[in-house]
Amino acid sequence: MVDRMMIACAVDEPYAEMAGVMLRSLALNGDVRDIPVYLIGDGLSVETVEDLRACANDLHFQFIDLAAMRESIGHLPVSFYNAAIYIRLLLADLIAGDGRMLYLDSDILIHRPIRELLQTPLEGNLAGAVIDGGKPQVHAMANARLGRTEDAPYFNSGVLMFDLQTWREHGIGHQCIRTAQARNDYWPDQDALNIVLDGKIKPLHAKWNLFSTEPLPRDVCEAGHILHFIPDKPTSENCRHPMFEDYLAIRATTPWRDRPFTSSVRQRRVDQLARMVAERVRRKRIDPEA
Repeated sequence: MVDRMMIACAVDEPYAEMAGVMLRSLALNGDVRDIPVYLIGDGLSVETVEDLRACANDLHFQFIDLAAMRESIGHLPVSFYNAAIYIRLLLADLIAGDGRMLYLDSDILIHRPIRELLQTPLEGNLAGAVIDGGKPQVHAMANARLGRTEDAPYFNSGVLMFDLQTWREHGIGHQCIRTAQARNDYWPDQDALNIVLDGKIKPLHAKWNLFSTEPLPRDVCEAGHILHFIPDKPTSENCRHPMFEDYLAIRATTPWRDRPFTSSVRQRRVDQLARMVAERVRRKRIDPEA
């Protein structure tokens, strides 16, 4: 039994709507009303923070503005150009105390209670995560990129469970950030976690981070407790996810209920490409040999 449990999510402005729906679904379906829920915001407007607070409803909600924490974590080897993807690695620095931490990506829907997950023993491992739901050839490519055997388990970082004090003692987040910054990977935080924690991640059941790059039937999704919107995001009217209607039903209870969709699939991919190019340009300016 875990004595103290916490939940955290990191979000920037483009993902605020999804974070709001995630928080609302957590309040409605998660059975975690007595558990502290931390939302770490990167460059959020005052209005967005209030909207997210409203979505949290009766959760034990606490907001952390990353801008206010920059000075205290400024010594860490991380570029805040794309800070949101690194926040999960910094939770042991951002949140005081000890206990079990469950990190959730913002593009997630809580469909069923998750208390069982929070109480799952790590059995000596440094983290718990779900094996990535991508195609086998994608796993093989990822492992080849990381210098591992083709059949090594490759974990998704969208749902990540660990003990805060253990991560502080071993400097896990710092190791991952240094690894990510020394490389130029497509999924920098996720690849770094798979490298640093290789052989020390407890595989969790797929129901705790359910997704697939291939279409899943609705009855499979219905059995999931945590649904991850990969690859389609529910902020597009073109979303093909079988649980899109469930997302919309919860969205209708949030401040985003009457707002237009914020993106199309095509525009999201264009934005991702633009960010990748900008990051590579930034790296070249710092290190022309990179």
